Amino acid sequence: MKLNISPRTGVVVLILLWAVLALYFYAPLTKVVTSTLLHASKPMASIGQQYELELIDKNKFDARTSVFLTGGYSTEYGIGSDIATQDGRAAALGKYLRDQGSPLAPYSSLIVGQADTFKLDWRLVAAISGIESRFCRVTPVDTNNCWGWRGGPGGSWQVFDDYPMGIKVLTSRLALGYGIELTPYDIEPAYCPPCAASGHSWARAVTQFMNGMTSYLDKSRITQ
Repeated sequence: MKLNISPRTGVVVLILLWAVLALYFYAPLTKVVTSTLLHASKPMASIGQQYELELIDKNKFDARTSVFLTGGYSTEYGIGSDIATQDGRAAALGKYLRDQGSPLAPYSSLIVGQADTFKLDWRLVAAISGIESRFCRVTPVDTNNCWGWRGGPGGSWQVFDDYPMGIKVLTSRLALGYGIELTPYDIEPAYCPPCAASGHSWARAVTQFMNGMTSYLDKSRITQ
């Protein structure tokens, strides 16, 4: 039986096949490359090699978050109210981060206070650092970038002067760019597109870390 397929139909079929193959290989390949870069960053730092990193130019538009990045953070936003200290969230987060061996532990009050200022979930910024840099234990050298912000294959990792600057920038960008009511699963397609297309590993990990922080808070309240 002979099939009568027009040239135009044949071209469409070939394009669809290429698209399917590209999606099939892109996600796992990107995951491997990203993981390799992350694991290589610490050894590279130890032998004195440097990444070619760019600072974000002032007023450069970041299409991923639909906000203007100023390359810094606004000084008008303080640590926030003392509620974080009074209700135990900062203490619980600090203990959680210390148990992870995270250098972010001393900044738990800042993390929670900034989240309160922007009405963001107090766990989110710390949880994202968990999946992106093992809670800031493995990062590209001299960036203080624990969140993979503007990173990944082909990315130019944003450089922060210190961890407090990174915390303030991430909190404001997440709140203004992604919104304050989105779950990790809602954020994932823009923050880590390959992860959203390959089993939601990013969103599941962030959610797991957030639940762990809640568990620490619940336990601290029980023992009080």
